[in-house]
Parts: sequence; structure tokens; C-alpha cells
Amino acid sequence: MWKDKDKDKEGIIDAEIDETGEFRFVSGHRKFIWQLKNRARAIYMLIIAASFLATYLAFALLPIAAIFSFFYIYSDWWLIFAIPAALIVAVIPVLGFMIGVFAAHAVWGWAWWLAILIFCWPLIFRILFKNSRRKFKFSFDYRRPK
Repeated sequence: MWKDKDKDKEGIIDAEIDETGEFRFVSGHRKFIWQLKNRARAIYMLIIAASFLATYLAFALLPIAAIFSFFYIYSDWWLIFAIPAALIVAVIPVLGFMIGVFAAHAVWGWAWWLAILIFCWPLIFRILFKNSRRKFKFSFDYRRPK
């Protein structure tokens, strides 16, 4: 079956030419269902991406808050010195983890195991999935239904 190359704004083929050479339009309900499925997939992927981003930001900002509380509350630094120091120290990998774990335990009163689990999650994931060869693929099926 030969398909017409003309496409509308959304890139969906509107018409086909069958084996007899007749020009016919694709039925509207099939096109509509196909568009709904792709929109639902896109919305689902946006929800997953937004939740992943929110979780990642929360885990990224938590060490900065703990290190800031260590400098400001535990060490009695002034606010003008505690904020830049927390931003700089949080970027340093090993030192940021160590001070973040200590601050969560000493200032916030967390248990050691919880502080280590929360602040060292990239290292824990690296150890757990070190030999993983699986690649995650997110794909959309943009083909028109038959």
C-alpha cells in the first residue's frame, strides 16, 4: 500500500492510495485514537520526568541545607559566611558527604545509618548497579495504526 507523502501540521498522513490506485482518506476515528494514545504517553512521560526532577532536586538541596546548618548553628558562623561556605563545601564530593552526614546527625538528630543512606545515595547506587549492562530506553511509537 503506497502512502501519500503530504502531511498536515502534526506530521500525520491524511490520505492513502490503495492497490487499485484510488485515493481515499484515512478514517477519522483511527487518527483520533492514535493521537490520544500518543498524547497520553507524552503526558505520562512528563509526569515521570517531573517527579524524577523534583526528587533529584530534593536530594541535591538536602546536603546544602545540612552543611549550612552545620556552619550556622553548630559552628556559630555568621549568615553571610555560612551560605557561601555551604555552597562551596557541598560541591566537594567526599568532604560534602562527610560534613553532611555529621551535620544531619549532630544538628538535626538523625540516626547515623539514615544520614549515610540519604547523603551517600549516589555512591550506594554506583555500588549496587556497577555491573549493570541494561540500558533504559524511552521511546514513542509515532507510526500510524494500520
